Amino acid sequence: MASSLDFVEFACGQIRETGMIRYRKMFGDYMVYVNEKPALLICDNIVYIKELPC
Repeated sequence: MASSLDFVEFACGQIRETGMIRYRKMFGDYMVYVNEKPALLICDNIVYIKELPC
């Protein structure tokens, strides 16, 4: 089951103050980039967060 665009936009809206946000569709799911670095993976309307050392 692919992620819905409404959910992706909702998730991006929740982190909009962290920097420049963009998302890209990949195989029916989405990768969300914060300041041009991959930070979130959205699969089946579930958000997976990449843990960064900072």
